[in-house]
Amino acid sequence: QREFDTGKQVRDYCKVRCGVCEPVVVEEGEDGETAADETAAAADEILTTVKMPASITVGGIDVPIESGARQEFAGLVEEGIATTLGEALDEGYDLEDVNLLYIDGEPAVITAIARKRSRDHVSAGALRGRRALQVTTVLKFEFTISHVCALDCPDSIAAEVRSNVLRMVNTRMFNYAAVQAALRQSGSEVLEGAVVNAFTIGSGIEVTSEVLAPSNETNADVDVGNG
Repeated sequence: QREFDTGKQVRDYCKVRCGVCEPVVVEEGEDGETAADETAAAADEILTTVKMPASITVGGIDVPIESGARQEFAGLVEEGIATTLGEALDEGYDLEDVNLLYIDGEPAVITAIARKRSRDHVSAGALRGRRALQVTTVLKFEFTISHVCALDCPDSIAAEVRSNVLRMVNTRMFNYAAVQAALRQSGSEVLEGAVVNAFTIGSGIEVTSEVLAPSNETNADVDVGNG
């Protein structure tokens, strides 16, 4: 267990560990000793979050154009992917969010103007609904996965978490049979005949780390009042 004599030592330690530091208050007792042990324990808890862009190419689906049906479709896709990906994460890793951003380059939930443009395009002879089963649809996501390191975190914690997340995502998402089954079982009629053809991790993976606030915080500085 690390010992610190001053708040500056704690802040320096935080900066070395993950490059950021939360405000630290070092309290002194009557004998002049500091609450260094509790502060050090708090500094050792580091939350690392990875945001990863990715895309899945799916065949055999007819994506709805109307906003209500499209929003329901997007939600069921997210739930299906979250289920299969969440099951594949190592202990200590949490799937915070699966966000479907774009469908074939258009926002997953389109505006009224974009919806009218899509309808006009279909009526002009694109026959999107009739051809949908013969072409593929590209679904672009953002996955958010987090990990909390408690006690004796290595200096390379951010890099290690990023590497582990890449390994877990690749292992699951390149298992097309598992992903395809999750989509087909999502409850969406549109996805009942889905065929997963490809998976790609995009560029621009974001990794952030922060020191978690102490879990034993008190309300000493909060004036609640009685009326």
